[in-house]
Amino acid sequence: PKDPEKFKHVDELLKLMSVLTHDDRFVEVLNQEGGKPENMCEVLDYVEAKGRAQGLAEGCRMLDQAEAKGRAQGLAEGRRMLGQAEAKGRAQGLAEGRREGRQEGMREGMLNVLSGLVKDGILTSADAAKRANLSQTEFLKRTKTSEE
Repeated sequence: PKDPEKFKHVDELLKLMSVLTHDDRFVEVLNQEGGKPENMCEVLDYVEAKGRAQGLAEGCRMLDQAEAKGRAQGLAEGRRMLGQAEAKGRAQGLAEGRREGRQEGMREGMLNVLSGLVKDGILTSADAAKRANLSQTEFLKRTKTSEE
């Protein structure tokens, strides 16, 4: 109501409501900080403010829970992705190592064959070095073949 004097016995009304409904929330309004309400508008303002505060507290609690859950999920996903990346890197490194080892083995085999052909006098060290894409000095050094 626009006239605050319309309800003269707010405290008695709240006590009566508390007794009739067996709900102590009506009496809590009488014990609020800031004194007793003078009209029902103040009672409703108090109830509305209390509900707003409770809603805000619950919302903050739910946000904190959601943030913690999101952080945990993000951490788990990050660890999973890191594990996948590590496994992929290991596999790539292993494949590359095998490929390089195979290439190095083939190169060493080729140098051994060319070195044998030089030792048997079938090729000159210069021809063998050319076929191995090496300088003659490098070929002789790597194959430990003596100069002709």
